[in-house]
Amino acid sequence: MTHRKPTVIFKKCFAFSRILYRGNGQVRRDMSQVLSYTTGEQKYEISSRLESIYPLEQEVLEVITSFGYSDDEIFGIRLAMDEALINAILHGNRGQEYKRVFVALQVNPEWVEISVRDEGDGFDVNSLFDPTTEEHLHDPHGRGIFLIREFMSEVTFNEVGNQITFLLRKAGGASRVA
Repeated sequence: MTHRKPTVIFKKCFAFSRILYRGNGQVRRDMSQVLSYTTGEQKYEISSRLESIYPLEQEVLEVITSFGYSDDEIFGIRLAMDEALINAILHGNRGQEYKRVFVALQVNPEWVEISVRDEGDGFDVNSLFDPTTEEHLHDPHGRGIFLIREFMSEVTFNEVGNQITFLLRKAGGASRVA
């Protein structure tokens, strides 16, 4: 557990109270600004075992659900997480259990961003093929990243190719501000 200096805690509490209360001292009825301020930011680390995926997903989806995302949005997020985590374990870390998979989650009422990074050598994103073309239609693999791109608003990779970051904007939500 990290300890913060009292001044840092005071500044955060003061900023939060300015959002929570109107100028006239009344509590806001519209809590969206408060929830936007309290963006859920979590970091996770799992071993390269497929059995590690489900408990992690359950925890992450519980956090996301608390921000009011629809069943369809949760379905897309879960599918993207499944594909990204399986790729990290099987392709990135090559199933070597001593290697770790790192997950970062940022969520608020308007968007969800998840990054999945493995300890592998990475890959060339440009080498991905389109699984909807005739020549690859019957391939038994190669659809994971395609599905992530279909269900998410944005998908990016780091230069090495061992980290995927995907963002889902809630229907009617604003863009992520970096």
